Amino acid sequence: MEQFDFLFVYQIKQRELENIILLKKELERRGYSVAIEPFWRCKHRTYRIPAKVVAGQIDDNWQMMEMRLIADNPQKYINFKWEQIYSNSAAESKDTAMVIRGQAQKILTLAWGDNSIDHFTRVYGVPRENLVKTGHLTMDFLRPEFRSFYKGREELAKEFSLDPKKKWYLYISSFTSNALTKEDFEGWRHQHSGSKDLYAKKRFSEQSQRMTLDWIEKALQDHPDYEFIYRPHPVERDNPIILDLEKRCPQFHAISAYSVKPWILACDKIYTWYSTSIGEIYCAGRSCSIIRPLPIAFEEDPEVYRHAAVISDQETFEREFAVIHEGASAFPIPAEDMERFYYVTEDSYVFERVADAFEMVLHDDRFIVEAPMEDVPLESSMPARVKNGIRRFTGASRICMALSHTKVLQKTKFADTVRLNHAEHLDVKKNVASKKELRDLEQRVEEIQKNRRPRKDRGSKA
Repeated sequence: MEQFDFLFVYQIKQRELENIILLKKELERRGYSVAIEPFWRCKHRTYRIPAKVVAGQIDDNWQMMEMRLIADNPQKYINFKWEQIYSNSAAESKDTAMVIRGQAQKILTLAWGDNSIDHFTRVYGVPRENLVKTGHLTMDFLRPEFRSFYKGREELAKEFSLDPKKKWYLYISSFTSNALTKEDFEGWRHQHSGSKDLYAKKRFSEQSQRMTLDWIEKALQDHPDYEFIYRPHPVERDNPIILDLEKRCPQFHAISAYSVKPWILACDKIYTWYSTSIGEIYCAGRSCSIIRPLPIAFEEDPEVYRHAAVISDQETFEREFAVIHEGASAFPIPAEDMERFYYVTEDSYVFERVADAFEMVLHDDRFIVEAPMEDVPLESSMPARVKNGIRRFTGASRICMALSHTKVLQKTKFADTVRLNHAEHLDVKKNVASKKELRDLEQRVEEIQKNRRPRKDRGSKA
C-alpha cells in the first residue's frame, strides 16, 4: 500500500474538513501526497493508511496511540489543536481533557496566536520549540479574495426559503449541553472535569437559552419583516424548545447546514452568547452584539470575552434590535485582545504558514517521536466484521430503538447498547463526509486558490 507523506484525521466535519482540504491542496501543489480520513470510520478499522506524518487533534497518549494505529506507526505527528479559546478557569487548569500531556508534548502543535503560545508553555508545560504560531486556518476563507468559496446570500435564500430582500439576523448558539442524552452528558462532564457543579452549569445554560429565545420571539413579533437564523453549535442535538419556536414563529429558522462562516458573511446583524466564532466575525470585518440575559461567572467565561461589552437586559436588546452596527469601532471586544488570540497578517496566508510547518516536520528528524505502544490488531477477521455490522445495525435501526424504549427492555443491557450505538451512529452520520462531498470541496478550494496573491518565498518539496 502507498505510504503518504501526510495523513489528516478529522473528527468534527463542519469544524475541520474545509480547513484541512485547503491545506491539502497547498501541500499537493508543493509536491506532497496527502490522505484524509474521518476518525469515526477509523475507530473500528479494518485497514490502515501508512503515512510518514499524521496530523489531527492529538493532546495525549491515548489520542497519539489512536493516530499511530490509523497511520500504521508513523514516526512524526502534528497537533492541529482545533479548540484554543478556553474559559478563564480552564485556561489556568491542568485538570481538563483539553490539556496537552504525555508524549503529545513532544510533537509540533500549531498555535493560533500569542495567547496560545503563552498558555501551552506556561500552563501545559509544552516546550516552546514544539510550538509554531501560524494563526487559525479557518480565517483564510474570510479574506475577500476567498469568500466566493461559500454560497452567497441569494443561493442561501433559495436553498432555505429565506427572503433575500429582508433583513437577516443571525444567532450563533453555544448551548452545547442542552438536550444532551445521558451518555452525552457523561462525556461532557469528562471534558469539563475542572468545573465545580456541572449540573448547575447545565441548568444555567438551559435557563439562558430559554430567556434568549423569549427575547428573540418578542422582538420578531415587533419586526415580522425580519428573517432570523438560529445557528446551532455543531455538537448541539435537536432541541424541542427550538423546534417548537420554529412552529410558532415563521420567520425563525434553525439551520445547522454549513459552517458558521457563510452565515456570518450573509447576515445583516449577528448575535452571540459566548461562541469562539467571535474570531471569525472579527476577521470577516463584521460586528456583532453579545447578549446575556444572565451574567456568566468569570471563571466560566471564555478568556477572549474578558473586556467585552454585553447586552444584559431585554429593554436594551429590544431598543437595539433594529440598529445595525458595522466597523471595528462597533466591535464589542477591543482589537488588541482579538489580535492576541488570533494571529492575522497580510504578508501570507495561514495555510501557507501551516504548510511550511508541515514541511519542516517531514524533513527534520528532531520531530521523530516514539508513540505509546499497544498491540491492537486490525479488526479484519470475520467475527470482528460481524460485530461491527451488528453495532452499526443496532445504532441505525428504528426497530431496535423502538424496542429499547418498551417497558420490558428499557432497563436492560440491550437498551443501553442500542442507545450507545445510536449516539455513535449519529456522530458518524454527521461527521463522515461522502466521496462526493470531498470531491466538491476540493473543486471549490481549487477555484478560490486561483485568486490567491503570489508569495515570493513559497515552499517546494525538498
